[in-house]
Order: sequence, then structure tokens, then C-alpha cells
Amino acid sequence: MAALLPTLSARPNPQIIYTGTVPAPENDAEHFTSVRDRGRAGLSKSLAWLEWSPGEEWSDLDDREAWAVANPALGYRISVEFIEKEREALSDARISPANAFLSGRETLPAR
Repeated sequence: MAALLPTLSARPNPQIIYTGTVPAPENDAEHFTSVRDRGRAGLSKSLAWLEWSPGEEWSDLDDREAWAVANPALGYRISVEFIEKEREALSDARISPANAFLSGRETLPAR
């Protein structure tokens, strides 16, 4: 980003759009985490942060209500059956953060 951002200074109303899921703990996510933290704080005049996550209070990876909150495409492009197969095939540590709604935490909080 340090090399990219200055190239936008001559553009009217430039935009940078980030998309993705929360990186795994072993991945370098410093920039993503920084943007997420600034967006969640709501202090930036030019940053819009949109996040689909049931939040910190959810810890049960098998809670179907939490699946729906974390996955706006559930029932449209993502099926409950597919998430069930993911839960069966992947360990808690390896389930997709979009489905596991880990919000960047390395461990799940007690509920």
C-alpha cells in the first residue's frame, strides 16, 4: 500500500476497495488488521467498513443463527449443507473465517 497509495493522488475521488476474509493467525495481516480496526472505530472521514460477522459474543462454530449472520449469501449462493460439510471436513482452526466468524482472534472466546 505504501507504493500504491501515492499513485492515486492525481485521481478525482480515488477508491481502494478491500475484500477478503480474516487472515489466519500465521499470516501477516498487519495492513488488513489496521484497516479493519480503523473501520470499526468509525473515526475516519473517508473509510467505509462493511463487515458480515456475528461479533465477538459468538463462539459456537455450530450455531446456525451465527452462520446466517456471518454469511449474507446463506440460502442464496451458500447452502447450509455446504457449511455442514465444511464443519465435518475441516478442523476448528482451519474452517473459513467467514464461516467461523473469528474476527481476527487466534482463539475462540468462552460463550
